[in-house]
Amino acid sequence: MKEVVCKISGVVFSNRGTGFHILRGSEGNGSSVTVKGTFPGTNLTPGIKARFRGSYEEHPTYGRQFVAVSCEVIPEKGRIGIITYLTSHVKSIGPITAGKMYGVFGDDLVFVLENEPEKILELDFLTKKQAMAVTEEWKRASAMRTAAIFLTDLGLHASQVRSAYSRF
Repeated sequence: MKEVVCKISGVVFSNRGTGFHILRGSEGNGSSVTVKGTFPGTNLTPGIKARFRGSYEEHPTYGRQFVAVSCEVIPEKGRIGIITYLTSHVKSIGPITAGKMYGVFGDDLVFVLENEPEKILELDFLTKKQAMAVTEEWKRASAMRTAAIFLTDLGLHASQVRSAYSRF
């Protein structure tokens, strides 16, 4: 199985119901790549960096494509990377709120969400309901990401992962 790490530059097609995506991206060496696959529980938007595992195929109409069986979003360091990641993965966070949260926690924001979510409740610019929504959405997205990585490592296809996750 091959691995492609790229920064998403465009979304050709996305079906949120099934998680199927066709994406354009650029690899670290500057070459462009088209990636397609089903990635449940992910919100892949331009600017996001991701690691895909799968294989290349030659599509008769669209040319060379990377057919991915798994996707792992790579949170980028720094203000822009963290804000982009949050706004694309936590529905209740927009760019202004993410910017304010980054202003409080800096580069430790992802660590706080992951390990000290109670600190989000202390932010004076979020209501308790908003803070709870943020922490719950983060937990859900994190759990889905962990399950997807584990199950695809066991050989399950992304659609099987989505089905298994929705059942349990």
